[in-house]
Formats: sequence, C-alpha cells, structure tokens
Amino acid sequence: MAGTDAGALHVGFLIVRLGVGMIFVVHGYPILSGGTGQWTQLGNKLVEPLGVSAGDGLWGFLAAAGMTVGGLFAALGLLVRPSALLLLLVTSLWAYAEMHRLTASLEHYYFPLSMAIVFAGLLIAGGGDYSIGRAVKPLDGKWYQ
Repeated sequence: MAGTDAGALHVGFLIVRLGVGMIFVVHGYPILSGGTGQWTQLGNKLVEPLGVSAGDGLWGFLAAAGMTVGGLFAALGLLVRPSALLLLLVTSLWAYAEMHRLTASLEHYYFPLSMAIVFAGLLIAGGGDYSIGRAVKPLDGKWYQ
C-alpha cells in the first residue's frame, strides 16, 4: 500500500462497517420483530417485481433477518464477506424493486443502490484488521473475514 497508512485504512473499514451495519440493524429489527404482517408486506414489495406471487411472508422474513443479522455481523466484523453478500443481495433486490415501481424516481432507489455498492466493496475487501473475526483464532485469516 504505497502512500497509504495501513492503520488508517483499517480504521476506515471499521467506521464503514459500524455505521452501515448498525443502519441495517436499526432498519431490519423492527420488521423482523413485527411479525408476519410486516414480513408479508416487505416480501411482497421485494419479490412482486420479479413475478413471484408465493411466499411473501417467507421472503420478507428472510430479508428482515438478513438485514438484522447481516448488519450486526458486518458491524462486529464477524463473517464479514458472507454478511456482505447477503446484504448485497437484499439491497440489490430492494433497489430493483424500487426501480420497477410505477412511481419510481431516483430518490426511491438511491439508498439501496448506494448500500449495494458499499456491500460489494466489503465483499471484495473484507472487514479489515479491527474486527471480532480477527480476534477469534479459528476465523483469523480466513477468506470469509
């Protein structure tokens, strides 16, 4: 890393992971704890543009759980790459769904699209040195950190 302070780079990863991870915990937990009505509403919103008409509650539950658990794991720096992949899928589907609504405008899908880009970066780069995954010896140095 010529010309770059490696410590600053890893502090940057920490800040991104904590900030974005906690945004998704705060966003996903109320939906996850909201029960089947919330799950069905979210699932319908996400999969209807794909032509899927069954299992709205299941899809909504999976998305809410992915946002909550994936966000928490990303924030902690635990299993960062699998968490980033999960969140990349959820945010990409969210952006796609927003783009295909009749009233879609940039203001409706810029947030999920921006977050998809962040999670793509974390998927490639990993969580950095300042993470719980580095402190757990069996996980340290593994591809999924």
